[in-house]
Parts: sequence; structure tokens; C-alpha cells
Amino acid sequence: MACGNAAIGIHDRGRRVRRPRLQRLKGEQRLLQQTPAAPPNSCEPLDTALQNWEQAIALKPDWPEAYYACGNVLVELRRYGDAIASFDKAIALKPDYSPAYNSRGNALQALRRFDEAVETYDNAIAFKADYAAAYSNRGNALQSLNRFEEAIESYGKAIALRPDYCDAYNNRGVSLRRLGRFDEASQDFESAIAVLPDHAGLHNNRGNALVALGRFEDAIESYDTAIALSPHYPDVYDNRGVALKELKRFDEAMESFGKALALKPDYHEAIFNRALLHLLMGRFDIGWRDYEARKNTRENVSNRCWGKPLWLGETDISGKTILVDWEQGFGDVIQMCRYISLLKKAGATVLFLPQKNLRTLMRSLDPDVCIIDHDTVVPEFDLHCSVMSLPFAFKTDIGSIPSASYISADKDKVALWRDRLGRKTKLRVGVVWKGNAFPGNSRSIELERFRRLFNPRLEFISLQKEVTDAERSLLDRAGVLHAGDAFADFSDTAALCVLMDLVISIDTSVAHLAGALGVPVWVLLNWAPDWRWLLDRDDSPWYPSMRLFRQKAQGDWNSVLERVELELEQALHV
Repeated sequence: MACGNAAIGIHDRGRRVRRPRLQRLKGEQRLLQQTPAAPPNSCEPLDTALQNWEQAIALKPDWPEAYYACGNVLVELRRYGDAIASFDKAIALKPDYSPAYNSRGNALQALRRFDEAVETYDNAIAFKADYAAAYSNRGNALQSLNRFEEAIESYGKAIALRPDYCDAYNNRGVSLRRLGRFDEASQDFESAIAVLPDHAGLHNNRGNALVALGRFEDAIESYDTAIALSPHYPDVYDNRGVALKELKRFDEAMESFGKALALKPDYHEAIFNRALLHLLMGRFDIGWRDYEARKNTRENVSNRCWGKPLWLGETDISGKTILVDWEQGFGDVIQMCRYISLLKKAGATVLFLPQKNLRTLMRSLDPDVCIIDHDTVVPEFDLHCSVMSLPFAFKTDIGSIPSASYISADKDKVALWRDRLGRKTKLRVGVVWKGNAFPGNSRSIELERFRRLFNPRLEFISLQKEVTDAERSLLDRAGVLHAGDAFADFSDTAALCVLMDLVISIDTSVAHLAGALGVPVWVLLNWAPDWRWLLDRDDSPWYPSMRLFRQKAQGDWNSVLERVELELEQALHV
């Protein structure tokens, strides 16, 4: 995510909780397990049922159905290893026993042995080609292996066999969403809802897909339906708060996060999402405090275990050695590494562990700061702090942000790039129009639309690291040099940035880099921007050399680009 947007991941849960990638929303995924064979008396406690089946096996040790039933009871008791052993005995007695293979696969999934589970489901299907449940469960295992295309195919076969298969529609929707195919995902959730309209989790999942499509009003309607069906469902209130935030309905969003926390006071995802809203609104005191909740979310953001005390500003660090470690994206680290100088002023010896691509650049921070490589032994230290916790540790408010430029470009690399660019005859403008290619990225602008800025009286240089073939062709036709192919790391990007008269960027790491270097930079922001850009201002307290150009309506890049065009024209006259 560009600039490492700190937001909580869409969570898909079933009988056990499943946690996909870092984003904002929580969802519910029902992982269908083959219904266990009924015990001798279905009203019996599981322990009694198990005992009865074991007695039955003692009386008739060649009865495969008894081993199968015993295995299913063991699954319900979460004794998965014993269950697998029982299913193996059933299969040994009846090698074509498809339900036993299927239930064995479920037990293997519970133990996170997903490759073995897929193989076991394949055996179930080999003996029963029309086994819809095995195809669906196989899809679940493939999804857990991030083999989403294969999972989608497996769910499709289950649905072909059982057109009303709610779980398969829902779980296929989750895989489609993971691939960024949000329209198809939404359709699958709607198909699941048609089969099971009173299931709150399905409406929640549909809401998540609609958020990814930017259909926030429709998403809120889905979440409201889920809440009506299940009023004590904290995930939905949290997701609803995120959708409301995207519509800038901030008071309602805060209320929705509050309802999630009233139902689940230790709901760290909701606390974290609430933090993002507080920070966006400039409420830094409570925002930084709540932001620490990211460390306790299911994604475990910035919660590395170093075996040393965590420092959050409560103790004197004079004479101490502190390790500062990176988290989230490149932009986050570039933005917050400014606090390293405050650690030095407080009398600490600083060890800094940035991402590999930032390592060379970060050596410009301070000659006395020890930049640690990931593949080396970390020297002894007394305390540690994540780089994104430093604003909290220093009790930062808008008026106390350390805002002077704090990174410099390597002089030799600057000279090298100056030679590559040749004699300057026009104002030079570096451009970045897209961030990381994660699904639902509303910060990026299509190059076909962005190209309207390419005024021939200016020299434009692409600072993108990677471009598609189509983008490369468009840049060539527009006479724009693409420099990213020659970037080894961010120290090259920095060297080129300082040779620009202006950088124009969407919200991505290069915007932070230009600001940290003190290079004039115009940042183009979407309607509901990331928290660090605050609201209703065209400057940034984080970067004095930065101007902000905001969308005036959801998805309205045209008005943003029109304003930038006019400003460029004025710059030419100046």
C-alpha cells in the first residue's frame, strides 16, 4: 500500500478465523465442513458419543463407518490428530470411502496442513466425481495456500454440482476479492444472499466488496442489513465506520466505531480505525494513543519481539542504546525517520533498522546513527521502538512536528544523474502517477488521464520505479524520460529528485521523499485521504515544501488535474 496506509485487513472468518492481507475491513467467511455422521444419540455430549463409538468399534473392529463417525466426533472435540488417525482406519477398511477423505481433509486444514488437505480432497473427488462438498472444501484449502485461481475453479465445480451452494458462492467471492475482481466477488456474495438472505456475514462480505468498488452508500446499506440481522456483530460496525469515513461522514463513522467497541472493548482493529480518523481530523493526542492498537490487531502490525523493553517516551534515554525498527511502507519510514534526530538530542545511541531499499538513503540521516542491515547481527541495545511509534513517544502535536528537511541525496549519485540528464533547457518536473498495485487503490491516476499535465514547454521525467509496456509507450510518445529502470534503491530516486524544479506525485513514497529532501512537491490527493494529510488545507505541517491538491468530490481527478495544469502554466510565466 502506498505510504503503508495503516489500516486493518479484510478478515474472512468461519469456524476458524482467516486473516488475509492488510487493509481496512473485516468480513466473515463460512468454511463448510462436511456434516459429521450422527452419533448413536445426537443429543449426547461429545465425550459420551465418542465413548459409544469406541465401544462400537471394539465390538466390530472392521466397521469403517464407525471409524468415520468417531473421527468426526474427534474433529468436534478439536482432537485433529486423533481424528486423522480414525479416518485413516476407515479408509484402510474402505479405500473408496469419499466422505472419510473429505473429513480427513477438514482435519488437516484445522492443523494448517493445507497441501495434504488438497491431496486428500482430490482422493475424495476421484472416488466421487459429483462430490460438491469436497470441491468446496478443496477450494478453502487452496485459498489458504493463496492459490486463488485454483480455489475459484474448485468452488465453481461445487456450484455447478449444487447451484444453491451458499458456502461455495461466499468463499469464491472471498477469493475473487483477494484477486481484486470486486464486481465478480459482489455478484457471488449476492448469489449467496439469495440462498441464505438472513445470514449477516454474507451482507457484511458484500459490503466489503462494495467498499472496494467505491460504492460506499451501497456498502453502508449492506452493513445496515447485517446489523439488523445481527445487532451484536462488532465487525460490521467497524466496517460501516470505515465506509462512512470514506464519505467524510466523520461523526457517524466515529459513532459506528464506538458501537463496535461497546460490543467488544478490546477490539483493537476498531481502536486502530478510530485512531486513523482522529489523526485525520488533527486530534493527535488521542490519535497517537489509539494508533498503538495496531500492534495488537490480528495482522500484528509492528509487534516484533526483540526481547528488550519497549520505549514510548516514558523514561529518560540519555546514555541508552535504542533500536528503531521499520514498519509498514517506505513512505511511512521516510516520514517518521525525522524523529531519529530527536532521539540523538535526548542523549541516546541510535540503531536504525530500515527496509533494504531505504538503507543507503538512511545513511544520510546522521553519521552517528548506526544503520543496521537485515542480514547482520543486531548490536546490543537497551530499548526498542517502532519508527511509527516515535510521534507518540515525543507527544507530537501539529505545532511540534519536526519539519525541517532531514534527508540528503548522495553527491556522487546526483552528479551521475546530472550527467545522464544533460544540459537543462526547461524547468524539470518529476512525476509519479501510481502507487503500489494493490486492489482498490483509489490514490492512483491512470497515465492516460495524467498525461494532460505533460506541457511541452516543460521537461517531464518519470520517477516511477516500474511501468507497464503501455505506459512506457505513452511516455515515449509524450517525450517523457522514464528513469525508474535505472533505480537501484531510493538513494537513486533521491538523487534525481533534487535535480527537479518540481515533483508532482500522488500519495506515495516519492511524495514523502521529495518533502523530506525539501524539494518542491505537489501531492494529488483522493477525496478521503490518508490520515497524515489532514483535512481542508493545501499545505502540510510535515513538509514545508509541499502543496496539496485535493479532490472536490469522490473520484474526481479531472478537477485536480485542471488545477495543477493552471498552476504549471503560472509557473512557466514566473
